[in-house]
Amino acid sequence: MDLGSKQIILEGIVSEQLTSEADAREYSENAGKSEAETTALLGDQRVPVFVATSLEIK
Repeated sequence: MDLGSKQIILEGIVSEQLTSEADAREYSENAGKSEAETTALLGDQRVPVFVATSLEIK
């Protein structure tokens, strides 16, 4: 979806979630991070999570 120059307003809740080392490495690889960055992830990782409760496109 191309929104061009439209403004997006989000409302929601931000929290922190504990992610396993294996999942964190998979997310890192999927995000295109380098092998060095991916292998540097050791142990469980705390990651921010955003759950949108509303979305408005103007």
